[in-house]
Amino acid sequence: MSRKEFRTQSSDKLLEVINNMIMQIDYLQKQIQGISVVASKLPGWDEAVKQVQTEIEANQQGKSPEPKLEL
Repeated sequence: MSRKEFRTQSSDKLLEVINNMIMQIDYLQKQIQGISVVASKLPGWDEAVKQVQTEIEANQQGKSPEPKLEL
């Protein structure tokens, strides 16, 4: 096998792996969207989202509030 053939096979294999990873990411994104739709119908969802957003903003500002979220 020449170097060129080896590089071509290696490149093809790498592209195959990358394409498989992209397909898995797409699948996971769809699963997360589905979970979010179901979770958004649970009682207390809006309050939980607001609490998480508040904690994220505080962490971005260098403050770390005590978590208050209860499930």
